[in-house]
Amino acid sequence: MKPYPIFKLLLLLTFSTLIQNCYAQTITPLEAYAITNAPIQGIVTGNFIVLLSDTTSVQQIQVQLGTNDGDVSLVNQTFTYDVTTGLPQGFSYNRINNKITLGFSIVTDPATLFGQVRLKDTNGQWSDFLKFVTN
Repeated sequence: MKPYPIFKLLLLLTFSTLIQNCYAQTITPLEAYAITNAPIQGIVTGNFIVLLSDTTSVQQIQVQLGTNDGDVSLVNQTFTYDVTTGLPQGFSYNRINNKITLGFSIVTDPATLFGQVRLKDTNGQWSDFLKFVTN
């Protein structure tokens, strides 16, 4: 009996797994920024705007905001994709096509905000953070 059919089957399975992993891509945000409004009674409201190239495999969106690069003291919130209810007080979620608007409120009015956003896909993989600065 020849061992070749088993070897060919194992080789085919290994090759197909490699090809599948090569084409699997982690989703990433195309663009992200924050817009803030003038403070009212010491509370600053604003929106994170996150633009996506594809929304089919997004599971969660994590946004962070601080007064220095890497600081997350103002906002550190993870939103579940397309869930608009049950959010913490001061937060909102809205999506129109590939544009996601995440509302927030903070108790400070810094001149410069440092933010970052990343996405988690349906396979549980997080993208790298996309960083931005808002003046």
